[in-house]
Amino acid sequence: MAQEGPRGLEARPIPGPSPRLDEKAWTRLGRLLDRGAVAAGFATERWTLERIAALIEREFGVHYHPRYLERPLKAHGFSVQRPATRAKERDELVIAVWPKQDWVALKKGAPGAAHPGPLG
Repeated sequence: MAQEGPRGLEARPIPGPSPRLDEKAWTRLGRLLDRGAVAAGFATERWTLERIAALIEREFGVHYHPRYLERPLKAHGFSVQRPATRAKERDELVIAVWPKQDWVALKKGAPGAAHPGPLG
């Protein structure tokens, strides 16, 4: 630095770690994911972060912990989706009928219409 003079004191970018997968590998991963999870050797078509991490390790020899895979997937254009959680006791028929019957009666202020809602 001393031999560079004042220029040696200027801020320099600090390079981060090199990417584990290059762009060519991410493109190939996209093609593998598009083929489906069953084609990749899994029992069902559901892609999970654990399965994608296993696929990356198997195909590219690179280890990703599933918990930290979401960020690089998003950075390369993949969307991480989480399934909607619903109660097992959920009764779709009651939920579908409730707005048509009970809610209309509640809005009109009908006597005996103090039904608490679709779930009981």
